[in-house]
Amino acid sequence: LIYTGKQFMTALRTRAVLVTMLLYAVHAAVWLCFDEVFAVWALQSVSVVGLAVQEKSIGLAHAISGVGMLFLQLFAYPALDKSVGSRRAFQITIGILAPTCALMPWTNLLASGSIIFLWICVGTLMALKSAMGTGGMAAINLMINNASDPKSVGSINGLSASIAAASRLVAPTLGCSTYAWSLNNGMPFPLNFHFVFLVLGLVCVGMVVATQVWLDRTIDIRRKAR
Repeated sequence: LIYTGKQFMTALRTRAVLVTMLLYAVHAAVWLCFDEVFAVWALQSVSVVGLAVQEKSIGLAHAISGVGMLFLQLFAYPALDKSVGSRRAFQITIGILAPTCALMPWTNLLASGSIIFLWICVGTLMALKSAMGTGGMAAINLMINNASDPKSVGSINGLSASIAAASRLVAPTLGCSTYAWSLNNGMPFPLNFHFVFLVLGLVCVGMVVATQVWLDRTIDIRRKAR
């Protein structure tokens, strides 16, 4: 137990472990924040900025997003990770998630037109959000395991989950409060209702940059195999 404790503290001083744990927490916050803000935004009238949908339509949007999640988990991600490694897979999936977040509020321009075309666009973006978010989560979990010493990997994963839970606790309040501010500040784009979605996109870009700057290709290899 003493040896394992020492390994755990040593792991916490490792840059790869700290970076991957932080990325896990930020990713978890982005994902939940998007879902919460999307629900508030989509329910608002078209004249205000939203999609004027009913509550059941929010459930439909999330059901559609589940299709993308299922497809990625079963087919796309395993092949992607095997082909390019977890680090590059994270960069690809989160890199696609960034414009997906930023593009969602633009569907407000379609809300007064064809409802079918609107839902094709919203459904596509929601499916992409879930698929890329799931891919990013899978990649970051693999990188946390690879960065950790085998003797402390369980403790590191537990701590990562706890930090991510804390970020999920803060994300909805922070996201919805910021969204409310953007509706009432009277400012033009990008500080209007687009603001939260743009910030989420920029945070995704920041995560991609962080993996490029602070992690190298050794993160794709399990510690015991190095």
